[in-house]
Amino acid sequence: MFARLAALYAAEPLVVNTAVGTLVDGLVVLGVTFGLPITEAQKKAADGVVVALGILATLFLSRSQVTPSASSAPAVKVAP
Repeated sequence: MFARLAALYAAEPLVVNTAVGTLVDGLVVLGVTFGLPITEAQKKAADGVVVALGILATLFLSRSQVTPSASSAPAVKVAP
């Protein structure tokens, strides 16, 4: 199973990282639904932090997994 996940991560790092962030956010909501004793304001704050950290983690972890190709040259070339 881990080999399949590793292969998926190697092929689609953005999808995997985004899915993990979404799963963590969903677990926070699930915990609140089942009685995690936090206020509505705390829930909103936790959601905001989870979303922000999820986006940052996705950006940093995924960037190292993506390599530019020859077809991804800049649209505009600036003269020296």
